[in-house]
Amino acid sequence: MAMWRTTGALLLILQTVSGQGHVRWCTTSKEEHTKCLAMSQAFAAVSIRPTLGCVNGVTLEGCVQKLQKKEADAVSMYGTDVYALGKTTSFKMAGSETKADDTGASYYAVAVVKKANPAINITNLAGKKTCHTGKGRTAGWNMPLGYLIDQGYMSVMGCNISEGVANFFNASCIPGANAAGDPASLCQLCVGDDVGAHKCEMNNNERYFSYEGAFRCMAEGAGDVAFIKHTTVGENTDGVGPAWAKGLLSADYELLCRDGTRASVSSWRTCHLVRVPFRGIVVGTDISSSLVFGMLKQGLVRPGSRCGNTHSNRTATKYIFTRSEAIALALKHVAVILSNESATYCVQEKSGFNMFSSAAFSGLNLLFSDSTTQFQPANSEDPKKWMGHFYNNALRAMDCKREDMLRWCVLSGGEQQKCGDMSTSFKSKGLTPIIKCVYGDSVTDCMNKIKNNEADAITLDGGYIYSAGKDYGLVPATGESYTVAVVKKTSLDIRNLGSLRGRRSCHTGYGRTAGWNVPVATLMEKGLISPQQCQIPQAVGGFFKQSCVPGANQPGFPSNLCEGCVGDKFGQNKCEKGKDLYDGYDGAFR
Repeated sequence: MAMWRTTGALLLILQTVSGQGHVRWCTTSKEEHTKCLAMSQAFAAVSIRPTLGCVNGVTLEGCVQKLQKKEADAVSMYGTDVYALGKTTSFKMAGSETKADDTGASYYAVAVVKKANPAINITNLAGKKTCHTGKGRTAGWNMPLGYLIDQGYMSVMGCNISEGVANFFNASCIPGANAAGDPASLCQLCVGDDVGAHKCEMNNNERYFSYEGAFRCMAEGAGDVAFIKHTTVGENTDGVGPAWAKGLLSADYELLCRDGTRASVSSWRTCHLVRVPFRGIVVGTDISSSLVFGMLKQGLVRPGSRCGNTHSNRTATKYIFTRSEAIALALKHVAVILSNESATYCVQEKSGFNMFSSAAFSGLNLLFSDSTTQFQPANSEDPKKWMGHFYNNALRAMDCKREDMLRWCVLSGGEQQKCGDMSTSFKSKGLTPIIKCVYGDSVTDCMNKIKNNEADAITLDGGYIYSAGKDYGLVPATGESYTVAVVKKTSLDIRNLGSLRGRRSCHTGYGRTAGWNVPVATLMEKGLISPQQCQIPQAVGGFFKQSCVPGANQPGFPSNLCEGCVGDKFGQNKCEKGKDLYDGYDGAFR
């Protein structure tokens, strides 16, 4: 181990504290896999722990599936992928890639106006003329429009965002908004090339295309506001940029802040619409995020950080950490020097592998972005918190598609008939969307169909809501029902719950809300049953004389829980969920 002579230095040896000794990184291409294998060898050569292995997931979606199945441990992805894949799968954030500005952001989406137009602020953009980088692009379309929709400034009907933009702004230049159905005002401010051709095309033939073009659109007076990224003004003012920008001064422009104020263009860290995160390091829910981050930090090459000389008189390259960060990383076999003068920790590098270069592997941005300079620990393991409130909400606001059909999953012939009648009735009244009925073999089959985009909706008993959200990523749209206990009017001797002991009972099904969870919990709360060692079915079987609880035909359950059931019309499938005539709400009442 290299030694350093530093006056008043404190030498700490940090050890790996996690029990996980191997991390499997998931790759999405042949080139990525080749780079991963090379990185693994470089890490192993200098005994970085945990050891690194490589798993080929083929696609990013495939990698996330491998994380779910515990066949891989980590992968990197952009913020849009974190949002999209996080809707249906669970994972944690271990860290972020960051550029030289150390913000952990790809960039900040900003709204820029001329300082000479002091009346404009973020709250009164309705009716203004706007300049955008292009339709569907992040800084000029998704972020500003998503923000305006999420904040309630702009409304969109029927997911027709283009129509909503045209109704909100007076006129715009949005290169690429020239498809069939796009309102003409979205291209009204565009100018095309030097001879007026290629107007509103989503390429450099349109002079107002991309970051530079959107800023030019506003600077030349065509628009009132430009939606661009935070570096654009500095790249096209104060003597920097193309010929058209000659003479422009950054001091003549201001940013619109979310609180309705304005600020100088240099204040983008605090005055912006949305912070767009850079690539994130994603790990499985069972993986230690700090362990994976620590492994990456150990292998990181950061030229230029110097902390003294080795005993052989050679300068060592090292990382700079705060004391708390150095201890938290718990780097194994890494010497840490505390200088009394600088109060910084300098950790000697262990790997010569350049993670932020893909040139040697015939690709771009393999495993990590080529423009990355450092890793940052995640501000939160929660993907939504990692993305940030405004970024997540902007993407959610734009995550909208026109729905002309609603596919309802049904579970029986009766439901199929009712669904068909509902569809016919809705259509005759001119109601939208059109209802289509999709048959499912079971509740879980329907939930799986919705997860796989083969169906859109199902009516679920409350008992299924938890698993629907946990296992399938579904969310309730609306709710209904009260739980009641019903008896015949002639049963005058049944006056309260206590008088139900020794009686015969009918239930919607085992594990269902109205027929099992709520009434059984109520009996327990009233002290009428007292399950021993969580043996609730046994307690219920001891309370009632005879019952029909479809689904209670399980090994170890009291047989009297199914004695009241009758099976299907042929007398088969007795006590089977979904098949017994006494199953469900109608069945229990029957």
